[in-house]
Amino acid sequence: MRLDPSNIYWGFFLHFRMVDNKPVTDQIHDYHLLVNNLKSEGIELPERFLASCLIEKLSESWSDYIKNPKHKNKPMSLEDIIVHIKIEEHNRLRDMARNLHSNAN
Repeated sequence: MRLDPSNIYWGFFLHFRMVDNKPVTDQIHDYHLLVNNLKSEGIELPERFLASCLIEKLSESWSDYIKNPKHKNKPMSLEDIIVHIKIEEHNRLRDMARNLHSNAN
């Protein structure tokens, strides 16, 4: 019996979760690869669904962002959500650096 590659890609997609010890941009790239693997198997998912899934796959430390209504005010494309997440990651890293600097003084 031959495994259907789309079943494998579905499994990878469903079980994909972001982690805190890897840059979010790298994980977004991995997410894109999973989506592209599904597309290569003829599985097209709606843009809004993919955007919502990406938000839900963020790590637990992003729970405040997940609950934040800023990205829920209007339907956003996957690219819009990615830009939003990258800005948030930048802000978090800046805040961490500030906290480390202020604690060092």
